[in-house]
Amino acid sequence: MKQPWAGLLTAALIVLFLLHNDIWWWDDATLVLGLPVGLAFHVALCGAASLVFWLITRKAWPEDLE
Repeated sequence: MKQPWAGLLTAALIVLFLLHNDIWWWDDATLVLGLPVGLAFHVALCGAASLVFWLITRKAWPEDLE
């Protein structure tokens, strides 16, 4: 990885990994946009993961592989 982005993107991956285990919403029946709050959280988490992996391919992909 290129140095300026390496630490930030690694930290983002670790945060996404830790947030994936959302035990705090297992017993919550609240609905968000018609979905249970835990499922809505995972939809948002997938969007965030997509953004982080897009950033990894744009900012941290080795140029010698092109």
